[in-house]
Amino acid sequence: MTRTARKDPQEVLAIVSFAHQDLAMQITQAPIFVLYVRDPERSRAFYESALGLKPTLVADGYCELECGSAVLGLINEGAAKILAGAPAGHGLRAELYLRLDDVDEAVRRLVKAGARCTSPISDRDWGDRAAYFEDPDGHLVAVARKII
Repeated sequence: MTRTARKDPQEVLAIVSFAHQDLAMQITQAPIFVLYVRDPERSRAFYESALGLKPTLVADGYCELECGSAVLGLINEGAAKILAGAPAGHGLRAELYLRLDDVDEAVRRLVKAGARCTSPISDRDWGDRAAYFEDPDGHLVAVARKII
């Protein structure tokens, strides 16, 4: 049996802190969450109308919208075959879970934009007040507010 020398807790903390710094240095900007959609223009209009997201990049078949400290990318689903070697799947492919200050207003805007409600607003077991909708491409969009 091999025994390992005990490390000083401060030394362990320094190693863990250094490891986190290395990881943080690799990420250079906010994450981009990309949804494969049938019509990027229609989806962009939906997210602008329903959630007030602002486009930061619009290109042929792709756009990016500012989404808090992250970015929401919308790309033509045909790109899945080119980028991943397989067509985009059917059914539930992604969920966009957004915590907002005014979840009731977000629900009104989603309904007005034509989103289909899949689960009405209610207090959830995990401490959020949330409602679930489908966007025009069937992606799940949840709007929530922390209640605990």
